[in-house]
Amino acid sequence: MKKISFWGSLASILGLVVAFTATEATSINQNTNGNQNNVIGENNGTININQGGSSQSDHESYVLKNPKYGSVLVVSEPNLMAATDSNKHVCMAISGASVTLSGEKSAHAGVDMWRKVKIENGECAGKSGWAAIENISYE
Repeated sequence: MKKISFWGSLASILGLVVAFTATEATSINQNTNGNQNNVIGENNGTININQGGSSQSDHESYVLKNPKYGSVLVVSEPNLMAATDSNKHVCMAISGASVTLSGEKSAHAGVDMWRKVKIENGECAGKSGWAAIENISYE
């Protein structure tokens, strides 16, 4: 039993040494279209990833999103009670409708909760009102 314990301990120690010994990564150079590229090593410069379309962000905008219900209620007053009063409903905008932010904000209990928006497309196009900040996304 003493011999087995000795060899088992030695094997465990050697296993730890091998596992924690740092291995050196070397740079491998390969030619692609006549240019030399580093696969592993230091690279300098700018990386641009363009997945189709223009590289400018002219298509990015704010949209209304509601993953729970699929549509966003836009109300005439920035408060929770406006949602229960149908006279204060401006429109039920479909999720994904583009909006423009007016810059007006409103808080509830000290927490920034509302943004004034103008809906740009869909059935509610041209209408303005207040939307909960959780339903406004930038895409």
